[in-house]
Amino acid sequence: MTVKLPAFLSVIVLGAIMYSCSQPIDPPSASIGAPFQAQDFFWQGPNLQRGIDYNVIRNGAPQEHILTSQDNIHVYDAATNGVALKRTGTADSILIDSMGANSIFSLPAGYFFGKDSARGSLLLLYRPQMDSGKTWNAGTLSGPGLTSGVPIIARVLDRDDTLHIPPVRAGADSVFGDSFRIAYTPMIGTDTLQTAPFYWVVYFAKNVGPVLIEQLSYKYDMRYTLGDQAQLIRRF
Repeated sequence: MTVKLPAFLSVIVLGAIMYSCSQPIDPPSASIGAPFQAQDFFWQGPNLQRGIDYNVIRNGAPQEHILTSQDNIHVYDAATNGVALKRTGTADSILIDSMGANSIFSLPAGYFFGKDSARGSLLLLYRPQMDSGKTWNAGTLSGPGLTSGVPIIARVLDRDDTLHIPPVRAGADSVFGDSFRIAYTPMIGTDTLQTAPFYWVVYFAKNVGPVLIEQLSYKYDMRYTLGDQAQLIRRF
């Protein structure tokens, strides 16, 4: 199945981005039905060594973020002049922590991943549950109004053969192969959406990593609005 983000979404998500993704970054890869590892859908070591370029829109203002890593663990962000996050994991899982308010995977100021018995980070990818409709406990969120912390539930929204992301200006879509769309939502009581202060939706492409990251915030009118976004531009 091929997923192409609709035109109205491209206006909302991409309209303020400075750079155009007018050329495919990676050709479609082998079928997603074949055996795969969680790390196949995250940044690859050689790509991080060369540098991975994102455009991040925060509060309506775009900024370029070039990510690099020499040890494939500590990811350095040139825009923040420091380590943006720490990546750990195995073939079955990818965890990230040390997220700052201005990093590509961002937490609003005052929020942090709680220290539970298993981890103090976000379980971004978990191979045993990576299929449409599957869920897993991705960690614990603490911060304003969440005194004791609440669980973060990851849910696979879609699993597709091809992903198209429209360019900002006229040109070809950015085309990616096998992909997942995953939501990460703090769960308050039995409600995973209406009372969560924010949640993320991330698009992952095989052999590329996260190609689009959206953060949606809850507003007083009982709706969520798209806030911070990060889109992959190119790889050096």
